[in-house]
Amino acid sequence: MKAIKLLASGLILSLSLEELIAKRMHRSLSGQLVNQILPAVRAVPSIDTTVEYEQAARKSMNQYRVPRIIKHRYRIHQYRGHEDILEVIPRQIEFSHRVVFYIHGGGYWGQPFPQHYQIVANLANQLGRRVIMPIYPKAPAYDANDAFTMVLKSYQMVVNSDANDIVLMGDSAGGGLVLSLMQHLKRNQGIQPSCAVLLSPWLDISNTNPQMRLIQPKDPVLDLDNLTRLGAIYANRLSVKDPLVSPLYGDSSSLPPILVITGTDDILYPDAMKFQQLAVRKRWDVTTTVYRAMNHDFAIFPITEAQKALNETIEFIKNND
Repeated sequence: MKAIKLLASGLILSLSLEELIAKRMHRSLSGQLVNQILPAVRAVPSIDTTVEYEQAARKSMNQYRVPRIIKHRYRIHQYRGHEDILEVIPRQIEFSHRVVFYIHGGGYWGQPFPQHYQIVANLANQLGRRVIMPIYPKAPAYDANDAFTMVLKSYQMVVNSDANDIVLMGDSAGGGLVLSLMQHLKRNQGIQPSCAVLLSPWLDISNTNPQMRLIQPKDPVLDLDNLTRLGAIYANRLSVKDPLVSPLYGDSSSLPPILVITGTDDILYPDAMKFQQLAVRKRWDVTTTVYRAMNHDFAIFPITEAQKALNETIEFIKNND
């Protein structure tokens, strides 16, 4: 009993300390606690050796399977029988012609995390829209052209089949893919979404913005050097500044409204702000919301700030229906 009391006292003291730190950092307590465990979470694979590369290559060649517990918990279905296109249907609606087409992040190397399924389920249930998520082919077995071709075909299938209104949304690498897709649709007179939401988007895989190095010590999720290696391998024969992989260098004029959500402790934050500055100068329809002391992809984690970002996303989508 004495040991239990001591343990409880230690936990209370630890939480009180974290709460003080959270207040000083202008974070919620939940945001602070998640920030503490993120260094142990591999958002993208670390590729430093030949062995690590070979392991990643074998993994990327395997067919992705949704974990059974995830499939049942979030009511994940195959879209029209396609194993590599997933669909979540709102609990209260049997079918809807209104769709969110969600492109998940992972540095173009990683498959969806449990948090991705949580956010797409929340979007489906709170918006009353189906959410469709393509599982695009991953590096290093596949490259940017492979991934983009699959995403484009999936998007066109949804648009041409049963979507009267479609919203594009993506996080991290998926946010970059969303913007590349919109630029491609513009160039080729394709059907655009009503609007788009980019969460902590990776807009320039060259990672040459000097401000990124200054933020690196604060980012518990991404390592700049590793991320740059992953991006170069994903680009393959393309220049790392080709708009297909780095849409920051593409033409975003006359696109539908875009909401960007980013945090100041994300090494990708400087490029999100560079995109916003371009938008202001060139009069693109882009709105960027910055969350202080928030890390990369914070919006998909179970924290107070993520709920605020989700509420903002839902309001933005509804306002652009």
